[in-house]
Amino acid sequence: TVESGLSTTIDRTLSPAPSGVLWGHVSDAETGGPVSADLSIVDTPAGTTSDPSTGAFSLALPAGVHTLEARRNGYRRATVPDLEIVADEATQIEIGVTRAPTLLLVDSGGWYYESQASFFEMALDDRDYVYDVLEVRDVERDVPELEALTPYDAVVWSSPLDAPGLIGAGEVISGYLLAGGSLLLTGQDVGFWDDGLSGVFWHPYYRQFLKTTTLADDAGRDDVVGLAEEILHDLSLQMNGPDSAGNQALPDLISLREPRDAAVIAEYTDDGEAAVRASECQSYRAVYVAPGLEGLGDRGSRAEVMERSLTWLDMDHPDVGARLLPAQQEQVWLLGSAVTYTLELQNTGQFGDQFALELGPSAWPVSVWDGTFSRVIAESDLLDSCVTQTLGIRVTVPPGVRWNASDTVTLTARSLADPARTAEAAFVTKAPAPILLVDDHRWRDVGDRYQAALEGNGLSYDVWRKKAPGHADGTSPSLQRMQRYAIVLWFTAYDWHETLTPDEEAKLATYLGGGGRLLLSSQDYLFTSGLTEFGRDYLGVADYTESLTATQ
Repeated sequence: TVESGLSTTIDRTLSPAPSGVLWGHVSDAETGGPVSADLSIVDTPAGTTSDPSTGAFSLALPAGVHTLEARRNGYRRATVPDLEIVADEATQIEIGVTRAPTLLLVDSGGWYYESQASFFEMALDDRDYVYDVLEVRDVERDVPELEALTPYDAVVWSSPLDAPGLIGAGEVISGYLLAGGSLLLTGQDVGFWDDGLSGVFWHPYYRQFLKTTTLADDAGRDDVVGLAEEILHDLSLQMNGPDSAGNQALPDLISLREPRDAAVIAEYTDDGEAAVRASECQSYRAVYVAPGLEGLGDRGSRAEVMERSLTWLDMDHPDVGARLLPAQQEQVWLLGSAVTYTLELQNTGQFGDQFALELGPSAWPVSVWDGTFSRVIAESDLLDSCVTQTLGIRVTVPPGVRWNASDTVTLTARSLADPARTAEAAFVTKAPAPILLVDDHRWRDVGDRYQAALEGNGLSYDVWRKKAPGHADGTSPSLQRMQRYAIVLWFTAYDWHETLTPDEEAKLATYLGGGGRLLLSSQDYLFTSGLTEFGRDYLGVADYTESLTATQ
């Protein structure tokens, strides 16, 4: 009974629950050395830390069955379930923890109330990574300094709607990567802000270290697919997947700038590049996923992206290695007796090396030259680490070659320091097919319909693709190229902006004047060009109406 204005005192004596002792050691699973780790009993406040010099620990626990976790940044989390503690007895356990990179998760969404850190924590927890978290809740106080990043082997940086440069951390990232750090950066507007698409801001780290440029602020909501033989191979990540944050509204469309030092690892299903890794030969490594990882796939696939990215970021630079760029080239023979290719051989190992240059079987004569095509070579120069050498390939086309005949040859660069380490590049050389398919679409790609129609009729063809707007190359085929084909099939699909330019009309007029044959499929040619001399004299158009109502 408690009475007003009076204090009531009661005494109770608690009897200790039956308890036992858990003791043992935490050690490095590889070296056996002691590890100081934080140990906790799941769903209880009980915990302790193992001794740094011996790895020993001791913990009094209530009798019963418990689950023990051992955590240390720089190691994977170790979990020991079903530990039975017997009253008045000591239970011994030895825990081996596996090394992992020391990790920092930077959560940059808090300052505008859009934190998505929970999705990154789930991905890390699901693969037993241990990490620290740095929250940016105030851009005046919380933006990390370089000293906050340098102790960590890798930094995972989540920017849901902002970007590191935008909040004043561009120099911090530059300094961290220059010092040899590893970065996983993701966010749907990182390129929009830090590559200058906003028109009000940019930071050089984006192009300098990510080796990437941003083509458009909105890549659409296509799914993201990992490329074959890359670190995200066989992964298909649904945009705004069912258990994701569902927040991807304007994911950036990106493009690789420097294939020597980086590679595309994932693309949007219909709209270009979505993720890259950089850099093969620099002191740092970075993985950049342009859409926010929080809005991709499901929980399992996000954890897999995290696992593969961190595994690649943590890899040692190889002692011996090489790359041939580009890895595949194809050319159609037009004039002369030979087709030539140029490519670059890069030493990706840590030490100087020389490479034997070996050609695979080929029905057409092939030779390897130096970059100026002044001498035939069988070995590369002695290349220091990360240095490249330009090579030439010359393929002689046999006389009397038939329509659409082709030959493929493979070049292998074999390390003299370790002959088991090789790089390969393939070259496909072909005579023109009877038909040249000019894919001049804009916005909506319908090329598969034309190719299916040609293939369904057993017709051989070559494809010339004009790049979509925003790409550097938007050229149409040259007159010389078109004159090597009996028929040109040219389509413009949904392009109501610019179908045939005056220069293209002039080239087609010359092609037709020389006996060429043209099928032009273009719903808006007359709308965009009007009735020109080419339309009257070569297409035979006397008059036209710009639109009609489709009834069937």
